[in-house]
Amino acid sequence: TYLCEKYDKGHRLLPSDVRQRAKYFQFAHYATATLYSKVGGLYVHSWEFREGTPGANKQDMSVVETSLQWLKEHFVPFLTRELGEQRFLLGDDFSAADIIMGWELMLLEKVGFLEEFAALKSYYGRLASRASFKKTYPPEIHESCIWPHIDSTCATLHASLVTGAVGSGEL
Repeated sequence: TYLCEKYDKGHRLLPSDVRQRAKYFQFAHYATATLYSKVGGLYVHSWEFREGTPGANKQDMSVVETSLQWLKEHFVPFLTRELGEQRFLLGDDFSAADIIMGWELMLLEKVGFLEEFAALKSYYGRLASRASFKKTYPPEIHESCIWPHIDSTCATLHASLVTGAVGSGEL
């Protein structure tokens, strides 16, 4: 939010309309305060702690099961309803709300969760097709940036993302 307030003077990502801005804050707080614990739990325990990884002995299938249940009962109906027939969360234009939700959806896509939810998979597809998304979340992020996060290629990857993003103006 701070970066949008400071640099998005044209309100390309953070709407100036009070109602749209309220919707943005709804998604911003929902994604970080509510959704991430379930998505993160599912991703970490089913992907980062999968068989054959250094964290395999940490995998807790009860975390996977409770996360899946909560996501299906709460997240899927909520986001499906909020999207409706819109291309993006705040309407037809891409916004900061989509950036925030994109992280969560990228994790869910990696573990195959979106497969059975056509509307959410389609929305993710619109996000993932953006050049800025591809730069920010390259496929190798799921291999080199996993627990215990000591792979030097992860640090190099993150450094290149920051370097490449500065001043690009790309959304």
